[in-house]
Amino acid sequence: MKIRLHYCICFILIICSFTAFAQKITVKGKVVDEQDVPLPGVSVIEKGTSNGIATGVEGDFSLKISPGAMLVFSYVGFQRKEVKVPTGTTDLGTIKLNEETSLEEVVVTATVDRPKMAKTGSAVRPIRRSDILGGKVAGVQVKTKKGEAKTWKRSSGEVNRVRLSIGDKQMLPLQSRQIAIKIEGFRARVLMDCYFYNDKKSRLEGTFKLRLPNGASPYFFAFGETKYALQAKAEAKQIRAINYQQNQHWQFTPAKVMEARREQWSSVKQARVVPKQKAAKAYTETVSAKVDPALMEWAGADVFSCRVFPLVPGKMHHVVIGYDVNLLATNDQYLLQLALGNAQEKTPLKVDLLVADTPATQTEVVPEVFAKPLGKATRWSWNNPQAQEIKATLSPKAPMLLASNQPGDLNYFATSFKANLPKVPKTDLKENVVFMLDVSLSSQPDKFNVWLKTLVALLQNNQDVIKNFSVLCFNVEAFWWKKTQVKNSRRNIRRFLRFANRLSLQGATDLGVALDEVNQAKWLKGRSKYLFLLSDGDVTWGENNLYQLSQKVASSDELYAFSTGFSGTDPRILDYLTRSTKGAVFSIVNEDEVQQVSKNFRFAPWRIASVKMTSASDVILAGKPQYLYAGQQVIMAGRQQNLKTPTLNIQVTQSGQTRDLSLTFGQPIASDLAKRVYGQLGTTQLEELGYIAEKEAIQYAVYYRVPGQTCSMVMLESERDYQRFKIKKGGDVDFIKKNLINQLLQKLIGNKGQQLGDAKGEFLHFLSKLQNLQNSQERENKDDETFKFELPADIKALIDKIPASYFQVALPRLKGKRHFTRDLPKWVQANLQSGALDYQKITQAAERRSHQNKAEAIRLLSSLVEKNAGELNLLRDVSFWIMKWGETAQSYFILKRLIDLRPFQPSAYQLIAQALQDMGRNELAMLYYEVVLNIQWSRDYAGIQNVVRVAYIRMLNKMLKNKTSIIAKDFIEQRLANLKKTLNQKGFMVEQADLLVTINWNTDETDVDLHVKEAGGENCYYKNNRTNAGGHLSKDMTEGFGPEMYFIKKAPKGTSQIKVDYYSESESRFKEKTKVYLCIYKNWGRANEEVIRRVITLKSEDELDKKSKDDRQLIANLKF
Repeated sequence: MKIRLHYCICFILIICSFTAFAQKITVKGKVVDEQDVPLPGVSVIEKGTSNGIATGVEGDFSLKISPGAMLVFSYVGFQRKEVKVPTGTTDLGTIKLNEETSLEEVVVTATVDRPKMAKTGSAVRPIRRSDILGGKVAGVQVKTKKGEAKTWKRSSGEVNRVRLSIGDKQMLPLQSRQIAIKIEGFRARVLMDCYFYNDKKSRLEGTFKLRLPNGASPYFFAFGETKYALQAKAEAKQIRAINYQQNQHWQFTPAKVMEARREQWSSVKQARVVPKQKAAKAYTETVSAKVDPALMEWAGADVFSCRVFPLVPGKMHHVVIGYDVNLLATNDQYLLQLALGNAQEKTPLKVDLLVADTPATQTEVVPEVFAKPLGKATRWSWNNPQAQEIKATLSPKAPMLLASNQPGDLNYFATSFKANLPKVPKTDLKENVVFMLDVSLSSQPDKFNVWLKTLVALLQNNQDVIKNFSVLCFNVEAFWWKKTQVKNSRRNIRRFLRFANRLSLQGATDLGVALDEVNQAKWLKGRSKYLFLLSDGDVTWGENNLYQLSQKVASSDELYAFSTGFSGTDPRILDYLTRSTKGAVFSIVNEDEVQQVSKNFRFAPWRIASVKMTSASDVILAGKPQYLYAGQQVIMAGRQQNLKTPTLNIQVTQSGQTRDLSLTFGQPIASDLAKRVYGQLGTTQLEELGYIAEKEAIQYAVYYRVPGQTCSMVMLESERDYQRFKIKKGGDVDFIKKNLINQLLQKLIGNKGQQLGDAKGEFLHFLSKLQNLQNSQERENKDDETFKFELPADIKALIDKIPASYFQVALPRLKGKRHFTRDLPKWVQANLQSGALDYQKITQAAERRSHQNKAEAIRLLSSLVEKNAGELNLLRDVSFWIMKWGETAQSYFILKRLIDLRPFQPSAYQLIAQALQDMGRNELAMLYYEVVLNIQWSRDYAGIQNVVRVAYIRMLNKMLKNKTSIIAKDFIEQRLANLKKTLNQKGFMVEQADLLVTINWNTDETDVDLHVKEAGGENCYYKNNRTNAGGHLSKDMTEGFGPEMYFIKKAPKGTSQIKVDYYSESESRFKEKTKVYLCIYKNWGRANEEVIRRVITLKSEDELDKKSKDDRQLIANLKF
């Protein structure tokens, strides 16, 4: 009877659940303002739930809700509105929102036990949450359980996501994942195991973009083939997870990580930290030799671009990534917010978390699971969690100190604490403010909401100080909300918010153009002001040199920035800009902190006079601050010996007053993570000095395993391969022992500080690195020099004569007119908002826009760079489109980045010279041409030098004709004579021609051939590069990128056909499309010269077979 009753109850419950599910209805509607203008991005929430959505581009929405539910509509600058859904109604029609008449109402909606706010010296009134955060994305309002630290809600699923790409849109299936997190104090070490199965029939190269949490630093990267073969394809259970119930598996040193996985791998290799140019060269040449390499290189703030080879068909492959990250500090708590990345893809996932030396009573985890003791630590475990993230909140009773305890005399400490200093009001407050608002693609959706919240808090909480304000919006261009200072009033705040909510967030980030625009604004001339930078500081377009950026800020201005805790923030830029202008970076990881710090700029900072800690030396602070603000979170590290109960004393001064900030720590937490905190801080501070400290930064990066600005991680097949590229294992411990960070910095700045920001010095350093690159590899045959560079004495003399100012390059200003979402087609705006950009859609829309406004086309196209700044093929592709539109100058910094990352590939040198010519920087263009001509390239690139000589002669002829160069006429004439002599000897001399064609392409290991069928019927191509009619074709470029050039001085009468064709494509990429940039000149070098520029896509051979190849290849028919 009991059994029957049990079954009966279960049946009833199932029926009830189906009934409840069936009761859901779908309602739709449209949201507009008082003028019936559609409002995109309005938050539509079913009241009392987290169920919600944001309105589309036209203000439309569709949402599944319970019958009779109440819908809540909220939008920045508009009154919150609640609408009851009548029974039986599914179409709500038009919902009209009214502008907010007051921004001062206090409404607290979070269900959280709110800790006491830090004292700010005056009352701060929180703004209604829905007013400021409901405008762009649904569900930004965050509810937290008791004891859990609050942060902004993330909508992006990219952090910690690993998708292995083998072509343009092809991915290898992810079979299983395991993530282990070990928290020690304020620092966590994360280890990710990912398994991929190659279900194709060929050996492939895989690439993936790894976006890490804010401030994370990779320390481990390994790749190998597992013992799981074909039959294991869909059997994830056969993949044996690491057993984290055992203590020994929580030792995350590289050696222990390899040991714990030894039984799974049939072949595996671990990456080493290597100078980035050497790493890239080693990887490229190793792939070409068809042996096993892997590469991880820095691609922007918190983003690393990774490549692995080979992915063997029918085999499971194992990728292991390890990184360290600081926990977010907020309200005396420390928070780990670990995104699970691929959680939505339903791939088997196991997550283990260990918190060391902290009682379980001081730790809250979400989702909640049972805590399990493991020695002195506590462990939590999740199998296939449904949540998008794991959160752990630590509430320590005292400041935490990490200390290593290794044999020998190199040990380290690290700590994180709040500067409890009194707030002293400034006596010389400024009345004028400029907000610099980042409206690039990376601001959407989360960051933009936080920027608006911060802007309103600063204005509203400081009306007694900030009398006037301006707002400058920027992406690759800069434009003002209003070209004047407006009064700080509620009405003007509402007006701005209405403007902001209609902006289309798109494009890359050019901070330099924003700083220039502030300097050039006539209404700001002579006005001392505060600059509030509302940006993550991740520069993906234009100038990114720290010192050149800081020189754009007026000496009387103070710049303040804000750190949100979101991934993609570049603290290097934010720290330096604020430090150099006596400003600060304030932490705003949740709403409370926005309110707390909104008045901090009003208080005078405390200058750091000295930092001392018992039993410690070489103490360094993150961000290298010269001043501390009250309540500022400080991360500190150093070297130590026998730390037991250390005492820290920081002496600070202000207006003649001296104060001691003292902390006494309890028993340190034993942790090897202290070593990498010190190494990461030290490497970052050396890298900040640019080229003058590059050698020293590399020493620190290699020893402490810190990939980033100067170094990458590379994995080669064997120790012999490492020796061939002169890559040593580990670092130079003697250098580390002898060179403390503080001593190094003092020495470098004292000896070379005047060179900081010197663009000419940077160029000379680049030439020096080219010379060193030729010595970075041992050759089997000493006569086989595939890369050799030596600059002639006369060119060195030429460089000496060029003023330093000529080496500073500023892009021509872009001036688009349309910036609102309504100015874009719905399908384009939807693609931008999706976060997963479709290349074809974006380029198609940009090409159409180029016929109306090229600046707007470039802005839209640059969104691809913002999204994928480390994808080199894409960077080449974007530069092709820009050149196709006749805006070659805008490609300068893209090409400069390509040269920095791949100096051994010649195509970018030729193209950057063209960009410089387009800006009238002919003298710099000369130098890049000279670099190409004075490098001994490998045979694969042998054709480039004649192509460059032709372009170089053309430029020098124009320089002589225009008589505007600072270079002596005699030098130009002598150089012309030598170039012509060489080309005549090679039979490739041309100054005028009926037809001249050049091609470049964007993919490596790809041979694209240029074919010109002349009117007489003869085909000029790589096997017939000299025709009877006088057609000439440059040498075949067989390994990628081009250029190739065809010309005929006197074309036979009739029609010439221009075609391009694959000779061979990369065998290691699956159906990857190649983009080709063509320039077709009629009457080359004559007064009636005409040029046709095209960008075309070549598809793989199997796609070409579906249609006549001649139809695919034909580019143009030209009549002569």
